[in-house]
Amino acid sequence: MGWMNDVITDIGTRHDWDFFRVKGQKVLVAGNEEQSLIIGPPGAPSVATSSGGSLTDNSVYKVLITFVESSGVESAAGTASSSVTPSGSDLQIDVTSIPTSTEPLVTKRKVYLQKDGGAFLLSTTIDDNTTTSTTISADSSSLVEPPDYNPIRVIDGELFLESSSQLEFRDVDQLRLLFQGSFSSGTPSFWSSLGGDRVLLYPKPSSAIILSFYYYRVPKRIYASTDSVPDLPIWLKPVIRAGVISRGYEYRDRDGQESKLSNYEQLLSDAFSRHGDSKRVKLRVRDVVGDADGWET
Repeated sequence: MGWMNDVITDIGTRHDWDFFRVKGQKVLVAGNEEQSLIIGPPGAPSVATSSGGSLTDNSVYKVLITFVESSGVESAAGTASSSVTPSGSDLQIDVTSIPTSTEPLVTKRKVYLQKDGGAFLLSTTIDDNTTTSTTISADSSSLVEPPDYNPIRVIDGELFLESSSQLEFRDVDQLRLLFQGSFSSGTPSFWSSLGGDRVLLYPKPSSAIILSFYYYRVPKRIYASTDSVPDLPIWLKPVIRAGVISRGYEYRDRDGQESKLSNYEQLLSDAFSRHGDSKRVKLRVRDVVGDADGWET
């Protein structure tokens, strides 16, 4: 599956595909001028053995949780629980104190189970953001692991506050020039990018308000099971196939790898031309008095 995931990631990150454009929301930290747009991973749940179930006798288990937004975007793995060892007739795990999220778009939690130091594998999904307990009575049969990557590839457009207005973008140096010294507190009006998932806000938020934005997400990984499929449209199937063939020729050092790569690149380029919108660029003209670098003063 490694080759297929490599190709899916390459396809998904080489273009701003509309089907990967999703809405994000983040509760801002009051008093901070720098803010992360990433959903914070959950803390550790509590675990204990109880009577019943069919877990493996004397195996060592741990549990962790992830948050899931309504768009399907999943947080990074949360903190693992302490270890627990079912034995005798106590072959199930009672999971309690399951974290809930204050982020407005989180609608589900996923529960992952680790056995004897192996990978954490999906055990169950809690279809709400309120339940704080569940029971694990059997080893996981899933191959799905929690994400270990940042889902935000690039922000699309301006940030905005649902209850008031759109924020205006300014370069970091320009914000520091316009508002020198420590930023004042209030309702943010301007923003700068500090990378794909971090922003600088002026004024810095005076309360835990909700910031909204759109972004292009990273494709989800797939696993070797019938219920794990690429989250790409069907018309990209020939591109995926060509990409996997190209990877096979490359990693096995076969003759003809250049032609296979060229075929993949050509199919991907054709997909861009047929189905990819040109990048949206906001055009605006503002009348300002600027300095030597063109920044307003």
